[in-house]
Amino acid sequence: MTLAEYVDAIMKEKGLKPYQVEKNCDGAITDGYINNILKGKASNLTVEKLKALAVGLDTDEEALFRVARGLPAEPDDQAWPPESLSRAVNRIVGSREFIKILKRMILPGPLQLKELLAFIEKKFGGA
Repeated sequence: MTLAEYVDAIMKEKGLKPYQVEKNCDGAITDGYINNILKGKASNLTVEKLKALAVGLDTDEEALFRVARGLPAEPDDQAWPPESLSRAVNRIVGSREFIKILKRMILPGPLQLKELLAFIEKKFGGA
């Protein structure tokens, strides 16, 4: 996921416009610069600009930095940041299919869960 895609996804999820992100960080990053990020045209992204963007988006700074470096927002071996977990829970609660899947996943023991995870990763790729 590119930085532009990541920022766009967060803004859509939170219903934010670039001018609101600018306001949220007290103008430390302008709406014009945010629009350039969304278009993939921003150059010379500084640590200060990324920190301001994280504040303006009210999102996890570490995840934003990871995406800016071309890495996944969350490392596979670490727990989800609270914002990501919250997004996932909201998505699950709003989907009958996800709820059915989770109910089925609660029943098996540890061995079956490992097999299920292996199947999912083979079928859909790793997270």
